[in-house]
Amino acid sequence: DERLFPVAAARFIETMRPAPNLYHTFTFGAYLVWGLRDYRLFGDTRETPFRELTDLYRRAYASPVVARALHERYAINALLVPIPGTARIADLGWRDVIEEFTPRTDWALVYFDDISLLMLRRVPENARIIAEHEYTVLRPNIPADWTVRSARRAAKDTGALRAELSRCDGAVRYCRLAGELLSR
Repeated sequence: DERLFPVAAARFIETMRPAPNLYHTFTFGAYLVWGLRDYRLFGDTRETPFRELTDLYRRAYASPVVARALHERYAINALLVPIPGTARIADLGWRDVIEEFTPRTDWALVYFDDISLLMLRRVPENARIIAEHEYTVLRPNIPADWTVRSARRAAKDTGALRAELSRCDGAVRYCRLAGELLSR
């Protein structure tokens, strides 16, 4: 069920073959063990046999510093996670949790759908995929109307936004909404 599991994201990974290890959350772990049988995952999050991962995941989820240390220690080169929530920060805009945990200098957003996003580490093995699929304007955790308004304010970004929307899956709610808002 694509509403619950990252089925399309797993297909993207199978097709593109980014550099492993793939870090994923407990939310997707059991599905990915089955859905990506031939791809190296960071961990198997089925609760009973791998309970020792629980604390590590919890600490990484709560802290960008711990998450980055985990990425380095275990050579994590891909992240498949649920789209994080965000919060409005008065007079500043929206909190970008993706940027906090995976800075653009080190990671690239290359895929998202209605439930998940895939980030790739900027390593040579991922360079081709990043060059062909990176999203630099669209951020599925930031409200679509904010993204469109921001792009309009910085007119140079409108072209990049249009280009990203043209290759974004029209079935993804975020892409449809951003496209509708941009055409108004």
